Amino acid sequence: MTATRTGRAAALVCAAALVVGLPAAGPAAGAASTTPSDTPSTTSTTGPSRGFPSTVTTSTGVEVTTYGTVQVRPYQDQGGGQATVALHAVQRVDGGTVVYFSVGWDDEAGELAPVDMSEVVATQIGGRYSGGGAVSGVRVVERGAGRVLSTLREPERGVLTGPFASRSGSFPTEPGQMAALFAVLPELDPATETVDVQLAYGLTVPDVPVGDGLLEPGLPADEVVPLGEGWPEVDLDEVAAAPEPELSVHELVTVLQSLDLTTTTTETPEQVSIDVAADVLFAFDSADLTPEATATLQSVGADVVARAAGGTLQVIGHTDSEGSDAYNRDLSQRRAEAAAEVLTPFAQQVGLQVAVEGRGESEPVADNGTDAGRQANRRVTVTFDVAEGARP
Repeated sequence: MTATRTGRAAALVCAAALVVGLPAAGPAAGAASTTPSDTPSTTSTTGPSRGFPSTVTTSTGVEVTTYGTVQVRPYQDQGGGQATVALHAVQRVDGGTVVYFSVGWDDEAGELAPVDMSEVVATQIGGRYSGGGAVSGVRVVERGAGRVLSTLREPERGVLTGPFASRSGSFPTEPGQMAALFAVLPELDPATETVDVQLAYGLTVPDVPVGDGLLEPGLPADEVVPLGEGWPEVDLDEVAAAPEPELSVHELVTVLQSLDLTTTTTETPEQVSIDVAADVLFAFDSADLTPEATATLQSVGADVVARAAGGTLQVIGHTDSEGSDAYNRDLSQRRAEAAAEVLTPFAQQVGLQVAVEGRGESEPVADNGTDAGRQANRRVTVTFDVAEGARP
């Protein structure tokens, strides 16, 4: 594993409740007009609800390209106003990556006191809010590089600092008003041309093109920058001097579960691990394959043939904690051997050795104190290395 992948693993989270579509013409479309205005910046959205380019139009007539929007309710308050988070650009700069977005209230906010936007714009660390900052959930997913980038942070305190994210300041509270914000993340891989961007609550905008350089005009980042009048300034010297940016680089881990819940696939750029539910493969207390088992294992074997890089195909049996340790190890070994018998012809097609092991109850993935937990622990795990370029 390379040095850039030594940070915490991060799972890719996708949701359908996001306005997404075809990519816009290019990130340069996100640049705002240089014409300032004293008029409050209200917004309206044009274009199809599920197609790019969509456009946010300010009260001064400036159109700002938007790659996606997310609606959230701070503190999950169903009686209060709804906030909108809009993504405008992802720009490559010296020493980092700048994500430009905006946050504001919709026109149905009603009578609101000075609004506390901390649920939307604050940084949450260890279950507490640090008080002001950019959307802490901003992530950039580089599928090709197998990485997830998060906002640069001050290592000792674990919080966002001024040079790496906009401060909320006296955030606009009038309905329809949007403020431009930014977050700085580590440098992208040189080969990366498009990224997926996660905004608030993990909602994801896919296939966002990467531009070059800061958006102009730049306005002081310690003040509210109304959307359409410019973009908060980013101090590139501070970005280049960011301490320990590798802490904000994580390996991309994708977890996929089949619709029938029989398999759970965990993938990194280098390896695939498939958990097959033992209750599908075997009858209770048995190591004899059920009729459904052959089809399930053949599907796993086809995936091995399509993507394996060579080396060893590991087939490992697991049980729950019911029964003695010795009995469970024996049962898990026999079950792994039965599964391996089906998988071996597929492994031989691509020159893989097959290693079989029974680990009994020693590696639970759930609580053995519940029926659901014990069911999850009864499984056969199939693991193989992935050939370069063979990720789905």
